[in-house]
Amino acid sequence: ALRAIDWMNILEVDSSPPVYPVSDARRTGSVSRLRMAQITPWGLTNIGADSVQIYKHFSGTGVKVAVLDQGAWVTHPDLNIVGCHDYFGAGSDCVVQGPHGTKVAGVIGAQNNSIWTLGIAPDANIYSVRVCDLAGCPGSAVYDGLVWAKSHGMDIVNLSLGSCGGEVCFTQSGLLYPMASDGIMLVADSGNA
Repeated sequence: ALRAIDWMNILEVDSSPPVYPVSDARRTGSVSRLRMAQITPWGLTNIGADSVQIYKHFSGTGVKVAVLDQGAWVTHPDLNIVGCHDYFGAGSDCVVQGPHGTKVAGVIGAQNNSIWTLGIAPDANIYSVRVCDLAGCPGSAVYDGLVWAKSHGMDIVNLSLGSCGGEVCFTQSGLLYPMASDGIMLVADSGNA
């Protein structure tokens, strides 16, 4: 039916891990009705990551990744969220899930398990660190998230924070350099702080 539409040129399945409303998961207690067969995102194939993931040292095994964002859906069946922290009141309870944090966690570590999508490091241990709320990413929360990541021995810290204030504040930059010197890999999206 879609091919019959004269303006239809391309139909592509979204390669991002699906993000469903938290209320659906809470109401049904399950997300099994929402599952789809696993796909390998073109970006993963483009950089050759899919061909080397068979080797444990390229699949993220033993690597601790902190995702500083708005929090992730910590019970998502395609993610291995092993720990979390929330700087907006929940502490280590991690009761808040955010669509962007879930997507970022999926790009990094969606598991190789036949559902949804495959992440760049499917065997990595992902830590959801909520430093953003609907109003943005306060510098103090980002700073505290960086301190948390350093003190909890993270190997990689992802900062896909969008334009939450425009630039890194002085106190944050004072942490970033020593963290990098200590061997912690700091990753930010192009155009992010």
